[in-house]
Amino acid sequence: MSTKAVAKLRRIQERLGLAEAALTHDVPTRWNTVLFMLQRLLEQKEALVDMSAEADLGGSVAEPQWTLMEAIVKVLEPFEEATRTVCQDDASISSVIPCIQALRAALDELIANEDVSDLSETRELVGSLQSHLEEHFQHVFEAPTNAYFKATLLDPRFKIMPMALLSRRDFERLKAAVMEEVDELLEQDRVRSSGEAGSSSDVVAPEPEDASSKPTSLFWGAMQSLVANNAATLSKTATSLGLETYLAEGRPQPLASDPVASYWSAKMAQHPTLARVAVKYLACPPTSVSSERLLSTGEDAVAPDLRLLPVDVPQLVFTKHNLGKFR
Repeated sequence: MSTKAVAKLRRIQERLGLAEAALTHDVPTRWNTVLFMLQRLLEQKEALVDMSAEADLGGSVAEPQWTLMEAIVKVLEPFEEATRTVCQDDASISSVIPCIQALRAALDELIANEDVSDLSETRELVGSLQSHLEEHFQHVFEAPTNAYFKATLLDPRFKIMPMALLSRRDFERLKAAVMEEVDELLEQDRVRSSGEAGSSSDVVAPEPEDASSKPTSLFWGAMQSLVANNAATLSKTATSLGLETYLAEGRPQPLASDPVASYWSAKMAQHPTLARVAVKYLACPPTSVSSERLLSTGEDAVAPDLRLLPVDVPQLVFTKHNLGKFR
């Protein structure tokens, strides 16, 4: 729009008591700008109709076209919300499956919505979005033990969802896969502690060993092995019970909460190994958007007109990125 047209639009907005806002243009590389453009047009509909009449443009947007815009906005809004959800700085891959399921449900509801289903254009749009959604995210649901299902299971906000999506057999496989990772961590901790004990024994003289602890026969040697195996089994059983206890907890977690900061940090003392596995998956972002934002911050910090030493950039970027979390 020209400067003259913008000034005229603002006068009309002021007269009608509408918020002064410029029209939004779509950007070919960003699909959501189409949604923002249509939302702004609908928001300023009254002003645009008046402006078209006053300027004698020889015609204006017809009512069926406004109706079509409203229907398209209804179809695109759930996708914009899903995009915003997975692009947050604290988003995790645990939100991928819930977002897909939410989009599936939203599209089913839109088909039943008369404002959408009565228009052939939006019916076709919904059908196309449904087919592309299934095609694009087919790999997410192929294996019940993949990272997406593990992360969803270990997110207290969505932990019941895998049970609803998977068969009983596949759900048990998923739990077993999580427990396998927990057991691997337990074994690594055991080996590490044994190694530390062995290295310290090279420096510190060992205390005299109790004679009763030595296997005096094959029987007592086997008995000690059984005791050691039972202790390892008890540790695994306790960890397995920890997973079942976590899944059985009925207290819902707020959808806007951070599962690592608000839940697993509090469970670190109670279920330390399970919590470590959970953090491993929940710390993985679903998109590269947050990383790109961080890199852009770094680029801005080393601009030619700023006298900052390159060695200080990592600390400055870290501080700027995390400062809001401590306010």
